[in-house]
Amino acid sequence: MKYHRYIKLTVSFILIFVSVMSAQGKIRSFGQKEIDNLIVGLKSENYGLRNSAIQLAGKYFVKESAPVVRDILKSSNDSDEKILAASVLLRINDGFGMRLVKKLADSDSDERVRSMSDALYRTYLLHKREGFL
Repeated sequence: MKYHRYIKLTVSFILIFVSVMSAQGKIRSFGQKEIDNLIVGLKSENYGLRNSAIQLAGKYFVKESAPVVRDILKSSNDSDEKILAASVLLRINDGFGMRLVKKLADSDSDERVRSMSDALYRTYLLHKREGFL
């Protein structure tokens, strides 16, 4: 129990530090240590921490987070989390992840998830066709 608390506090501290330093323009990319900590946040059972980590992965274009974000997309039962994960996969330009978004658009039980996934996938195709990706 103490170990999980320690990890959560450590990840939270690092995420806050990265946000503050980035706002000051002093950090342009993540090092391996920051990526590892972000992945710990993505794998967390804490809903808020996990969603914050998903947002940071998209905000900072952390491509190394794609496999974990894809896992979240496949396994989550929360519609907001699915939509957030799908939007991050679009933002970091993960082709394999976007194929999963297409499957989600075709077969998810939630109408909102289907429509948002469809819109994200169409955006991906448009950007790909227009040469933005």
